[in-house]
Amino acid sequence: MGRRRDDAVAAIRSRIRRVTSGPDGVLAGAGEYEAATLADVAYADADDLEAAYLLGAWHWWRFHLLPEPDQDADGRAAVAWFTRVFPSRPDLVPVSLHSLVARIAEPRGRDAAGWNAEAARLMADPEAGANPDVIDRAVRLLEAVLADTTPEQLDMAARLSNLAGALLVRFECEGRLVDQEG
Repeated sequence: MGRRRDDAVAAIRSRIRRVTSGPDGVLAGAGEYEAATLADVAYADADDLEAAYLLGAWHWWRFHLLPEPDQDADGRAAVAWFTRVFPSRPDLVPVSLHSLVARIAEPRGRDAAGWNAEAARLMADPEAGANPDVIDRAVRLLEAVLADTTPEQLDMAARLSNLAGALLVRFECEGRLVDQEG
């Protein structure tokens, strides 16, 4: 699987790089075969963020370069692949997709520590941390963190502080009075 993956990654990366010279890179028929090969590999490994990013970017370029009646499938595919990338690397997802992807992506972590780390990444990213939907996602993650944290845990204060910070940012962005209530 390693060589097959590496070849597909190199092929799709090359096609994306060639977009600046013209649409052939992502619109050529051979690219569809290479993307399908990479998708097979990526489906088998949900942690392969590089493959998911490249597939998201490939479909995103196609979405923008294809005539309007032919865009839908690539737009949906780009969103689907970027939902895998966003929780770990929001900086790699087009800013115009942040709101949609923030609402539908599964959390990256499987426990309070993972959710806390994801929320911290989202709030630290300047583009993502300024988006109300992304901030809402971070708040939901941090609320789940607290629900999974007992008062005896040593990091309870830090986790409360993280949620308070996210609520403050959301209040500053949206003016939700509920965010200021204790």
